[in-house]
Amino acid sequence: MTVLPGYDPRLATAPDTGGLPAALATLLDGKPVLLADDTGGQILLAAALAEPGWVAWTVRYSSGFLYTAMAPDRAAALDLPPMTANADAEAAPFTVAFDAATGVGTGISATDRARAARLAADPATCPQDLHRPGHVIGYRTHPDGLLCRRGAGEAAVALCELAGLPPVGLLADVVTDPGCPAELARKHGLPLLDLAELTENRRRQADRVTLETRSELSTEHGPFAALSYRDRVTGAEHFVLRPREHRTGRPVVLVHRESPRDLITPRDPGPVLREIAEEGGALVYLREPLQSAGPVVPSAAAALLNALGITDSRLHPASTLSEV
Repeated sequence: MTVLPGYDPRLATAPDTGGLPAALATLLDGKPVLLADDTGGQILLAAALAEPGWVAWTVRYSSGFLYTAMAPDRAAALDLPPMTANADAEAAPFTVAFDAATGVGTGISATDRARAARLAADPATCPQDLHRPGHVIGYRTHPDGLLCRRGAGEAAVALCELAGLPPVGLLADVVTDPGCPAELARKHGLPLLDLAELTENRRRQADRVTLETRSELSTEHGPFAALSYRDRVTGAEHFVLRPREHRTGRPVVLVHRESPRDLITPRDPGPVLREIAEEGGALVYLREPLQSAGPVVPSAAAALLNALGITDSRLHPASTLSEV
């Protein structure tokens, strides 16, 4: 499975992220994360990594009502229309229920529901790969996610994106006394995230970088836009090169962190620029912060890709983001 660039939770050490790094690492391990809000809490699994054992655990500690949160365009691609034509704009936007079309029994077992969830997250899944009705509900999130709706479904999609996983979450409501999400997290050694804090974190992330200058750079591979962004968290100035002509398909992104070695053995960006020119994408160069600021963290790259409108990409193997 390909992990998207800029989202290595094991490096995300920014002090304002709270329990976010642990939560992302937990999702990447296929384990659940607890979400808490003022009405109770939810159990979240990354649908792409759903396994029967943890699905059964989720059923045990929840209502047993499992739903997969996904963006509207993903639900449309899977042919999962709204469950009802409900005029109430505040009603939960659930879709028709579904099962995997093959390789399942009744559809109700943890094994069957885990398979259905993984299919919902798999970009290769086609509508005919799902059987309707079934035992897993779909949930269409707001197109603008947490920035416009503070919901568990929107949080699930955001967390899966931040973990570099397909943006589909498998959720269930915790159904015991208030405060149970914290108790459940403590008992089983799982991360707990506050939905309000996560929403605020995403809003800060959306505003993290601002475009300062834009120019055009002529290369042997065609014209590139040269962009400089000011990082409001670290004070650093980051640079981006991207082709003037945007390609369709999944772009390739190289993320390079500034290093003193650049002065001794500068890298030749030619081969990478050729790939980016042919396939679309960007070269992201993260500068070190000002002396008075904190360290550069992967979320800076995430903010830059967000500013560029790149939501799904392939990390170029020459990227040095993982270097500490």
